[in-house]
Amino acid sequence: SSSAALEMCSGLALGRLYGISVDTVTLAKIGQKAELVYAGCKCGLLDQISSLAGQAGKLVKTDFRSVTYENVDLGKEACFLMCNTHAKHALVDGAYNKLREACEQAAAHFAKVLRHPVHALRDVSMAEWALYKRGLPEAVANRAAHPIGEDERVLKGAELLAKGDLAGFGALMFDSHESSRHLFENSCEELDAVVDAAKKIPGILGVRMTGGGFGGSVVVLVHPRDAETAAAALANAYAAKFGQPCDVSVITPAAGAHIVKA
Repeated sequence: SSSAALEMCSGLALGRLYGISVDTVTLAKIGQKAELVYAGCKCGLLDQISSLAGQAGKLVKTDFRSVTYENVDLGKEACFLMCNTHAKHALVDGAYNKLREACEQAAAHFAKVLRHPVHALRDVSMAEWALYKRGLPEAVANRAAHPIGEDERVLKGAELLAKGDLAGFGALMFDSHESSRHLFENSCEELDAVVDAAKKIPGILGVRMTGGGFGGSVVVLVHPRDAETAAAALANAYAAKFGQPCDVSVITPAAGAHIVKA
């Protein structure tokens, strides 16, 4: 997501400099093309749109088929901790692209065996995955299960936030990471260590890896009153295992990238 943030800020600055105005989705697609053409990473639009469409105190819920988005209230009773493990990840070494290829292979399989149109894995339910995955290599079936489950978790998560159910939302974060760890296999030892430590720390409501995986950071859901003690506990737990603490920052959803007038 750091590359997407840089792309969006650069795009806004260049647009202002040269008098070019583009809408959020168009600029996001320009950033996505830069990732594909110049970095060789077949990423989606999640990070680019989120970098632009953020609002204070809200999360960004995006439909990537229609490429439309809305902002969902997080509420004042929650904030996040971002735990940077400093584990290096290189999504352009082919690992991320291979995961995408597995998902595309699975989508083609389900398009043949299901009795309704399947254009992408979002058209497949977890119940259908369980019934019709036969014929797919186990690894490919597992890779497909992750985005199918994530789609369902996102919709359920938005419903829970609307009800103010932060504990329920946090439980979905835990489930999401376990899916990344065991099905998508884009986690790593450092990320898993933070998640496992977080499960034992009072006040932490949810935790999962964030970004493309294979390293990077973990995002933790906490009540603001518990943020400081939880951050210290996470840093100490990481240091006990790896010899040095991870960097932990308290973050709250804020406005997306925008032009600042001096």
